Amino acid sequence: MKRRNEQGFLSVIVIIVLVIIIVVAIAFSLVNRKTGTHLKLSNGCKDTNLTLQPVSLASFDTPIILHATLTMGTQPVKDERVTFRVLVHDDKPRSYQAVIGSMQTDATGTATLKKSLGLRDDLIGLGKHVTGFEAEFDGPSATKPNETFYCGAKATVSDVFDGQ
Repeated sequence: MKRRNEQGFLSVIVIIVLVIIIVVAIAFSLVNRKTGTHLKLSNGCKDTNLTLQPVSLASFDTPIILHATLTMGTQPVKDERVTFRVLVHDDKPRSYQAVIGSMQTDATGTATLKKSLGLRDDLIGLGKHVTGFEAEFDGPSATKPNETFYCGAKATVSDVFDGQ
């Protein structure tokens, strides 16, 4: 009788451990699906490099052009979206960033963002001094079977003269 109780107890422990493993696996899967990293884990991603050309800014109303180039090794990566941000700080000093646009990469892997009216509208309420610019590629979402998945990449240009 005592042996039977021990076997029943062990069976309950094994079932509890299995349930915990399943719950953890499901939770991990849901978290990864939400962040998109499941694509990188299940299919592997190709390393990318993103470069952002230096920019000078005479004033907030000065037109600017930002160029970011996405490559895999020496090959350009085309038809991918790059997001551009401006980095600013105020007199406190607190730092902020604001998305100022996003563009697709062309056949040369270059995404070009033109702000013909400058940054004044993008900076309302954020800060007074531009400290830099950032370009970021998050990696594509799954749209086709056998699609190449590229790892995300980020580039920053700092020490930008902001005319202030």
